[in-house]
Amino acid sequence: MKPKLIFIEGCQGSGKSTICKELREKMKYTTLLDLSAVEDKTEVGERQMHKYHSNLLDMFDNTKYCGMNYVVCRSFMSEKIYCNLGYKPYSFEQYYRVLVKQLEYLTRYYDAYFILLTTNQYDLSIRLKRDKAEYHKFSVENSLAQQEEYQKEFRKLARITDDNLYILEIENDNIERVVNTIIKVVTEGLIG
Repeated sequence: MKPKLIFIEGCQGSGKSTICKELREKMKYTTLLDLSAVEDKTEVGERQMHKYHSNLLDMFDNTKYCGMNYVVCRSFMSEKIYCNLGYKPYSFEQYYRVLVKQLEYLTRYYDAYFILLTTNQYDLSIRLKRDKAEYHKFSVENSLAQQEEYQKEFRKLARITDDNLYILEIENDNIERVVNTIIKVVTEGLIG
């Protein structure tokens, strides 16, 4: 069996951090990476974000024979979403395509999953009452707009990638159920 690369994506308040931490605790030989953005919103920042994510993918390549699983909270997909929503003045499209190709190469050595956590308006209204650093102002409306953009981008990703990159959307209505579903999918190879 190949080691696992599991990228957890979702809007603010979708439960990414919680799900990632639970996956890290329940899966043997797993490293959790909780990624952040580069502050620079200029073209220099765009290049920095590409380099940042490209180097992370290189790290996965360099450790491909270590038998280590990775759970990654957010990825280069998040940068693309923030650009799509106009939070940044560039598109990130060109770099995004290069990073997707780089990830597709890694599927020779890893079972790679992009998992989108979705949620509903009510749960968001509860989850967004928190003391966390805000990349973009916390609000149910902003999160729902992000979620819609993630869903669109996930559909595009499914169309442009090969069958070795598994793409899955899961509603985060219960942490234990979501974690167990993800573990079952990645350990038994079940894609619905």
